[in-house]
Amino acid sequence: GFSPIHSDEVGIKMMVNKGVPLKEAYNWNPCGCVETNLMGKLGGWTDVADINLGTVLECAMLNGKQRLADAPLTLQTGDPSTFKTFDDFKDAVKGQLAYLIRKVAEGNAVLETISREQRPVPVVSMSHKDCIDKATDYERGGAKYNMGNGIVMVGTADLINGLAAIRKLIYEDKKITWGQLLEALDHDFEGYEEIRQLCFSAPKYGNDIPEVDELATEMFEFEAEEVGTYRGRRGPMTTGMLPVTAHIPCGLVVGALPSGRKAWTPLADGISPMQGTDTQGATAVLKSLSKIDHAKHVSGTLLNMKLDPSLVKDDRGKRSLMHLLKTMCDLGVYHIQFNVVSPETLKDAQKHPDKHRGLLVRVAGYSAYFVELDRAVQDEIIARTTQTSMA
Repeated sequence: GFSPIHSDEVGIKMMVNKGVPLKEAYNWNPCGCVETNLMGKLGGWTDVADINLGTVLECAMLNGKQRLADAPLTLQTGDPSTFKTFDDFKDAVKGQLAYLIRKVAEGNAVLETISREQRPVPVVSMSHKDCIDKATDYERGGAKYNMGNGIVMVGTADLINGLAAIRKLIYEDKKITWGQLLEALDHDFEGYEEIRQLCFSAPKYGNDIPEVDELATEMFEFEAEEVGTYRGRRGPMTTGMLPVTAHIPCGLVVGALPSGRKAWTPLADGISPMQGTDTQGATAVLKSLSKIDHAKHVSGTLLNMKLDPSLVKDDRGKRSLMHLLKTMCDLGVYHIQFNVVSPETLKDAQKHPDKHRGLLVRVAGYSAYFVELDRAVQDEIIARTTQTSMA
């Protein structure tokens, strides 16, 4: 049941971007959820901390405050109602993201120092030939190749959809003001259903919409470059976009967002579109995600997709799935994993778990028995879009 599919070409590029020569990068292997590794030769942590992109957007809208605490959390980037252009607001979001990246880098320096001095890992070191030859522990840089530790971004679609909605509704169409949007968000859209519907109808990431995909490209180019300016003890720090299941607890601390998402609900997982908003078919999702340069996010990118079982019920459907996978690789998307199960089956498994003990599902980089998952995780998997068309 552990069935992730990776693009070998993108994996090689990720290894080269980690400083591994091409002649050895060909031997890369997946590890963890979707991370890239070189068995017995590469040192570094792929995930030292997660950054909540929902909080990044929220703090940019609230001038450094988090709605849950109603208290300053990050730096003040200005009252958004005073921003004359969308670019002004986008710069505030970048400022919030840069601030949190810097704070993670500072924490990473402390963790690396403690680990180097007080946390030797002899068993791991014995699995690396160079650690043995140099008599140097893995945590002290004994591996043949070393990289800086990784920072993982959680809530990709929530950030991009929020930016797209603000640009469309406030700055382009001028359908609402900043004051109206913030008031609706403060009330979790209760009594503001018209504004929520406007937010929902704004263009969404994952539908092959060029102006939305350009936003995603710009924001994640910025993120990768910003992280890369910091060095750990072993090399430049790196990035990844994989949630494990952090998008669920991260959502618990984020209020309502301009995407139309309600407060305290799960964020989108990995680089997957926001649940229920990718409406143009599976290939449209891949085309949107291909605009991101996956090779720059060397800790890995994670895409979940849920297919209706009718799509692959016969030989023609299976051939279509193979074509989809080849398209994924041709477009430079690094990773994909599938749940081929209907929402009705999942809902029945919630009601009658004894009938579905063997129902194995992909969660976010790992597989698990559906009936053993927390209810919040089950609900999030059910809420994901069920693709009924490959095209």
